[in-house]
This record gives sequence, structure tokens and C-alpha cells, in this order.
Amino acid sequence: MRMLLPLLLTTLTLGNTLAPAAAQQPRNLIVNFGFEQGFDPSAGGEVGKGWTPFVLSGSLAFRDTAGLSPGFVERIEGITSQTLWSDGSPFVAGLWQRRGVTPGKFYKAWYATAAKVRGGGPMVRTLGLDPTGGQDPTAPSVVWGSRYDGEKWATIEQGNAPVVRVAAQGDRLTVFLKVENSGGGPNQAYLDAVFLVEDGDAPAIQQPAVANQPGSQQSPPQQAPTPTPLPPTRPPGTEGRDDYPVEGGWFYSQANGRDAGGVYGYAVTDNDGVPFWSWFQRYGGVTVVGYPVSHRFLWDGFVSQAFQKVIFQYRPDQGGAVVFVNVFDQLSKAGKDDWLLTIRNVPKSQDWSIDTGKEWPTIVQNHQKLLDPYPAIRSAYLAAADPVTQFGLPMGVQEFSNVIVVRAQRTVFQQWKVDVPWARAGQVVLANGGDVAKEAGILPAEAIAPQPFTYRPSTLPSVSLAAPAAPSPTAAPPAAPAATPTPTSSLPYRVENVSYLPNCGLTQLRVLVRDAGGAPVNGLIARIEWADQKLESNPTGKPGAYDPGWTDIVLRTGTVANSWRVSIWEGGNLVGGPVEVQTTDFCQGPDAKQIVTVTFRRR
Repeated sequence: MRMLLPLLLTTLTLGNTLAPAAAQQPRNLIVNFGFEQGFDPSAGGEVGKGWTPFVLSGSLAFRDTAGLSPGFVERIEGITSQTLWSDGSPFVAGLWQRRGVTPGKFYKAWYATAAKVRGGGPMVRTLGLDPTGGQDPTAPSVVWGSRYDGEKWATIEQGNAPVVRVAAQGDRLTVFLKVENSGGGPNQAYLDAVFLVEDGDAPAIQQPAVANQPGSQQSPPQQAPTPTPLPPTRPPGTEGRDDYPVEGGWFYSQANGRDAGGVYGYAVTDNDGVPFWSWFQRYGGVTVVGYPVSHRFLWDGFVSQAFQKVIFQYRPDQGGAVVFVNVFDQLSKAGKDDWLLTIRNVPKSQDWSIDTGKEWPTIVQNHQKLLDPYPAIRSAYLAAADPVTQFGLPMGVQEFSNVIVVRAQRTVFQQWKVDVPWARAGQVVLANGGDVAKEAGILPAEAIAPQPFTYRPSTLPSVSLAAPAAPSPTAAPPAAPAATPTPTSSLPYRVENVSYLPNCGLTQLRVLVRDAGGAPVNGLIARIEWADQKLESNPTGKPGAYDPGWTDIVLRTGTVANSWRVSIWEGGNLVGGPVEVQTTDFCQGPDAKQIVTVTFRRR
């Protein structure tokens, strides 16, 4: 958890001799970490010495930033950085470097990155570590960290840089820097100040068992499970491809949330008499509906499948047609309107009771009048060959300080008033209805977990849209318990955020404590409990061990599916929590949860 960039970069930039205190810090293992040691010619242009390029899809140029933009160089230190440049073509590409490490040690990596997006976008940058030392960025052993798509520099001291921490499984560890460019213009990504440092020992003990069933005896700590062999990863002859034909349709990996071009993704097929692949092509394919983001599932008894922009539903009662689900109507039904407004700036629907008794053409006309004050949005809506089929009816509109948002039944239109990384001022962009449904948590977990192309679920999971029932106003309040615990609302620290990352090598709790102004708080203890067991951490900010405000607990070297209660303590007093968190025993896909980070903040 040591964050060394500010000290080391200051020293290197000024050219001073390292002070004795800095010399005691862990050594950066990366060769040519700042791209100041020159570049080698490459098939894609110029690549920093010590680095190897990879291209998973598309076309691009690798460049020395100083040679690309003389007189104005984007870098975080030194005189240059590595540029990945596109003249409009989408791509997924990057660099890798393999370094010698000590098995059983933790290693942490991060880098600084910025971008210029002049069309389409975004350009998503992330970092992956392969604790086995492999050289394939699509391998399931690679642990990918946070994703950043902003244009301004992301750095470790700002807390937004791509970062990963893993336990080395051998004497080699590979660092991957990956850029996913959606294309559309002369976009450039800048990579600089790459760090890989040793970050502590991976403990061999401290392996809690999964909580026992009621009435069972306490079992000893479990050993890490023996890995089961993966199914065939992809059909012969499809290596290096993001998508490829499969029985009855096509397989796509682009929206698997992890590594486009990898072995995990979703198939769109006509199998079992459900013609999703045929209708996918009829509607216009990826351009219109986006990439698939789920397997098949049941929604109101009908076979459905989610794509980035829409959700398909097979309707044998409508002549075997495949129609689009009114996603945002369904989110209202699930009680997500407040979530949509707060998290995604999606306005609530207006009262459309005036539709009652009207003819369909009149209803359509009334709803489309909502767009009249916003000609750019109206033009974008009517540009579709069949806007009602593709977008649904307009349902609500709201002007925010920087954007105008129109809610339709199947998508959301945004007209930005200011320049943002993904749009220019005045430009109209569409939110992805399928992605929003996935983010809102209304799609079945089994359906959205990416799988190899051979995956065929035996039964289809179903959507449940029951909104939480409001308490009855006449219901009697529950009786108070004999011993009333301290109410969570009266504790000095509240839970500000819970986040998860995958890691096939360990299960770990990380805790950050801040005061009301956001400054780190040291000297508090984190406690994690399960069944009748508990573990406690070192104090937050312990000198020589953690950054200010941070602490952690390694729960086991391996993965485990379990529920845990996390709290923080000052002396013997509970001051925050508890909060329930979960971990999983699978370490691939968007629902993999091994590293749990809980942030507490003083009220």
C-alpha cells in the first residue's frame, strides 16, 4: 500500500542524488519506467526500450511523444512518454514487460496516463498483472485493475491512476498496460511513470474457512482449491480475433468487461428456435444494438438477451418477432427511478395519463412533442429508420447544469452544454439501455457473467423486478430488543464506499479511513468477522507499513465464497460499521470479488 510516486518523481525530475530516506524505499523494478531511455523501431512505429507491444484488434501507431508533438509534450515527468495514436480506427493494444520477482511476495504496480480524444471515444486505459509471468494479455491469469477514461493526467497521488496488487506465483511477473480506443478521430493515449514495487509478504497462514452451516462443527482452515481445467478456450483458427462464428450464430468478447479478444464473452445465436442472431442482423447488428452483454435469460416468461444499447425479447405471441424491452419502463417498475436520477442523471417519467383512450398515432405525436424545444435531440431521435421501435416513446426531460437529458422508453438522449471527454458541447449522445439495466442490478448474475464460447446454460435464470414493498402505515412497530446495540447512525464514521477487484491469488480486505474533510485518519483498527470468528488489522497508517489512513487484512491465499462483517474500532470502542461484504470463489468475470475495499468517513 506504499505510494512512492511523489517522492521518486521529484527526485528523478530534478536530477538530485537520492536522499538516505528515499534509498530505503522499495526499488522500482520496471526498465525504462519513464520512457527516458530511448525507443526502438517497431512494426507499429516506436516503442520504449525494454517494452514489447501487443495489438489485440484494430490499427494504431506507437510513438515517442516528444517526436510526435515537438514543442508540446504530454508527459508526467522527464522529456517524453509513450504514445498510442489512432487516426480514427478503433483498437485494443498496449505494452508489456516481464520482470524477475520473489515467489510469495506481494507486488504493486501503477502508472500515469492522459489522453486527447478528438472523435468518438472514450479511450479506456487499465493495467494488468500476470502473477505467473505469462506474456498473453488475454490469459485468465491476468488480474486487471481500475479503468480510467479521462483526458487529464491520472496519477497515483490523485488516487485515479490504474493500479493492481498481486502475490507472485513464480519468479516472473508481467505488467500489461492496455488501451481500448473506440475510434472516431485522431485520438492519442499517453503512458508514463510506470512503477512495479515489492509490497510485503503473502502470508501462508491466516486462512479462514467458509462459515459452517448451523449445527456443524468448526472445520479447520481450508487449503486453496485445486484449479479445474478450463473448457476449450476458442475454436481453432480464431486466435487473435475479438469475435468469430459459432454454431447457429456469432460469439463476441468485446463487452466482457475484462479483455476484448479474450476467451470470455457472449454468443448470439438462433439455437433452440429463438432467432436472436437473425434479428440481430436484421436490426443492423453492433451499430444499432451494440455488443451482447449477457447470455439468454427469462423476462416475464419470455426468452431475452441484453446488448449494450437494447434488450432483445423473443415473442412467439407476436408471430415469432424479436422486440426490444422498454428498459427504462422496467427500471421504474423495479423502483429504480431515484437511483437513475441520482446516479445517472436520468429524469423521471412525466405523468402520461392523457394517453388513456387515445389512438396510437396521437399518443406518439404527444410524446414526440416533448422534443420540440430541443431540436438537436429531436433530429437525433427522428434520424432512426423507426425511432419508436429503436428508442421507444419519449417519456421525460430535465435540464441539468451541464447537460439536457431526455428519457425514452428504451434509451436516454444527452445533449451536453460543455465539452466532456466523450462529447463536444452541443453534441447529442445516447446512453446504453442494456448497460444501464446491468449496472442497476436487475439482470440475473448468471446471465451477465461472461463465459467461453462452449457455454450453454441448462436452465435460464429469470429477472425479478419486485420493488421493495412500502411498510404498511398501520403496521405496529417491532418490539425493541432486550439489549439495544449502538445505532449505526450515531457512530462517528459512516461507510462511504465499498468496491471490489478480482485476484486469483488471495482474498483480502482493504480499509481506508478519512475525516469529514477527506484527510486520512491513522490509528484505527479494522475488524472482519464471519460465523464466530474474527480478525483484526494493524492500525491505519502504521509507519513503514501503510499509507496514511490505510490498513488491510489478508484472509487467505486463494479464493473463498463468503459473507463478512467489516467494522472499525478506536481502542475498544466501535466507531464505524459493521457493513456486510461478500467475496466469491471464482476470480474471472465482472462479478469476481476477492479484494474488498471499504472506505469509512467521519460524519
